[in-house]
Amino acid sequence: MEQTKKPLPGAVLLLAALGFVLGTCEFVIVGILPEIAEGLNTSLAAVGKLVSVFAACYAVGTPVITAATGGISRRKLLAVLMGVFLLTSAASFAAPNVAVLYATRVVAALVSGTLTAVAMLYAKEVAAPEQTARAISLVYGGFSVAAVLGVPLGTAVCQILGWRWTFAVILAMGAALLPLLLRSLPAVPAQADSGLLKSFSILWDPRCSLCVGMILCSASATYIVYTYLSPILTETLGVPAGAVSPLLLVMGAAGWGSGAASGPCPWPSPPRRCCLPCCRCCWETGGRALRGSLLWGCLCTC
Repeated sequence: MEQTKKPLPGAVLLLAALGFVLGTCEFVIVGILPEIAEGLNTSLAAVGKLVSVFAACYAVGTPVITAATGGISRRKLLAVLMGVFLLTSAASFAAPNVAVLYATRVVAALVSGTLTAVAMLYAKEVAAPEQTARAISLVYGGFSVAAVLGVPLGTAVCQILGWRWTFAVILAMGAALLPLLLRSLPAVPAQADSGLLKSFSILWDPRCSLCVGMILCSASATYIVYTYLSPILTETLGVPAGAVSPLLLVMGAAGWGSGAASGPCPWPSPPRRCCLPCCRCCWETGGRALRGSLLWGCLCTC
C-alpha cells in the first residue's frame, strides 16, 4: 500500500507537461476558429476543416510513423520530433494564408501523435512497475489539463493579441520544455522487434479492439460538436464572446475529473474492481453523445 503512495519521478511530470503542450496545440484551434477565418479572410467552414485534417492525419499517421521509427532511440526521436513541432508552431504563427496553415497542421498532427506515443512509452520506463498506471494516467492527464487551461488560455490570448500569438505561446512552452526533457529522460535503446504489422497485430486482442472502438465512439461524439463550439455558442446561442473561455474551462474540468478518477485503478485488477471505472467511462461516453444530440437538436429547432 505504501508503494502506491510513493511520489512519481520528476520526469513523469515533465512528460505530463509535454502532454499539456501537445493537447493545447491540438485543442486550441476550436476556440479561435472565427478569429482565424477573419484574419485569413476565408470562410468559417474552410477553417473548421483544419480540425478534420488534423484528426485524420493524427489517426492515420501516428501508428505508421510510430512503427516506422521504432528502430530509433527514443531520446533522439523525441528531440527530432520536438524540433519539428517547434518549427511547425513557428510556421503556424507566420502563416500567410489558410493553405500554409493546413500544411502546418498536417505536420503538427503527425508529430504530435508520435510524440504522444513516445511520452507514454517513456512514462512506463521512468516509473516503477507498480506506478505504471499512475504515470500513464498523469501523462494523459496533461491533455485533459490542456482542455481545462490550455484552450481557455489560448482563446484569451487570441482575443487580446490575435490568433497568431496563440501559436507563439505554444512555441514558447515547447521551447522551454525541450531542454528539461532532454536533461531528465534516460537514453532508451531502439526496439529491435518493431514493425508496422506487429504494431497493428495487437488489435486481434478483443480487449484492445473494444477499447479502441470505445475511444473512437467517445471522441467522435465529443469533437463533432466541440469543433464548432465557439461559433455555436456565440453566433447561434447568443453567448457573449467573453464567456466562451469560462465555458471551455468548465468542459475541460469535467474531462480532467474523469481522467483523474481512472488513475488510481490498478492495471492487474479483478473484473469487479474495474467495474466502477468502466461504468464511469460508459456513462461519460453516453453522456457526451447525449449532449451532442441535444445540442444539435436545439440548433435544428432554432
